[in-house]
Amino acid sequence: MKRLIIICVFLCSLLLISCSDELTTAIEDLSVATPTSAAAFEDDSVSSSSFVKVIDDKVEKQDDEVEKRTYREGDLISFDPIGVDPDGDVITYKFSRPLDEKGEWQTEIGDAGTYQITITASDGKTEVEKKVILLILSANRAPSIENFDDLTVKEGDLVELDPSIFDYNADELTIEYSKPFDEEGKWQTDYEDEGTYVVKLTVSDGETTVEKQITVIVADVNRPPVIEYAEHISVLDGDTVSFSPVVSDPDGDDVTVSYSMPVSSDGTWMTSSEDVGTYAVTITASDGEDFVEKIVTVIVNHRNLAPVISLDEVRAEETDRVVLKPVIIDPEGDDFTVEYSEPFDSDGVWVTDYDSAGTYDVVITATDENGEVGSYTVKVVIYDRNRAPEFSI
Repeated sequence: MKRLIIICVFLCSLLLISCSDELTTAIEDLSVATPTSAAAFEDDSVSSSSFVKVIDDKVEKQDDEVEKRTYREGDLISFDPIGVDPDGDVITYKFSRPLDEKGEWQTEIGDAGTYQITITASDGKTEVEKKVILLILSANRAPSIENFDDLTVKEGDLVELDPSIFDYNADELTIEYSKPFDEEGKWQTDYEDEGTYVVKLTVSDGETTVEKQITVIVADVNRPPVIEYAEHISVLDGDTVSFSPVVSDPDGDDVTVSYSMPVSSDGTWMTSSEDVGTYAVTITASDGEDFVEKIVTVIVNHRNLAPVISLDEVRAEETDRVVLKPVIIDPEGDDFTVEYSEPFDSDGVWVTDYDSAGTYDVVITATDENGEVGSYTVKVVIYDRNRAPEFSI
């Protein structure tokens, strides 16, 4: 009878183990790991009615009754089942992959996904399985910066930084460049920017911020001197041409200036009547590295010459009619007019009398049609004429 009672108790225990939800709950694992809120399973990437098991390359559908737990990449998942056996038998546990024999799994970056695991409890005679769905969410990963390297540019260049920025979680990123770059990573250099610059790029996904620095070297670009001067000048033969260009250097370099022939090194040229013509004079300015040239057209015009007058000394006696007949030549063949100083009239005639004896300096003036005036002073000597005595009887 006693043996029959023991058998009945044993059978009742088995019935309770297979049928009672409460007894099953009692022997299942109460995980030591602290999972993320199960609300994460409401994500659109996981169906509320089925889950996918990715173990041993098999895919199975599970119903809603399977327990679901959520973790993040990098979490330590650990199961430490606490069970009871009605017969007092020792219970052993087995864990399916990716759990190890201790029921643990140290997740890593890259383990994101949905996994179905099986925990098996055995008293040596009977095995009971419990399945759990593990949702491993992606851990936040810091953005990455590539293609952001040191570079060398020249003054005056437009520098455009174009780094490759990637965020594994596809988070919205905030990107900042340090000065002198603008918010788009651009910098228009000028001719005062020679030097070395440390440029920092900062990228943030709202949770993690990463930085990367590069060195930007702006190399000096020499700018040639600048010459300011008229392109055309006109002079008369016999004039001295003096060149005085305004020469400057944008970089403040010392500048040397030189001139082509026939201008001398000091920028002067004494022209003559033989220089009548047109000349292209080159002004060259050099800062020792670069040079510039400016061509100036110099026109040497013929200078109008005054008529030339010649006349020998004139001698006459009182009461003579003196007529001046100078020889007048205009070098250019221009027409001219002649004037005589007193006591000669406009035609160069003077009728002397007995009171005219003496020496006179007479100025003869010849003016050509271009207004050039030539003059000559001739000496006129009037001798005393003897007059016969007069008497009466």
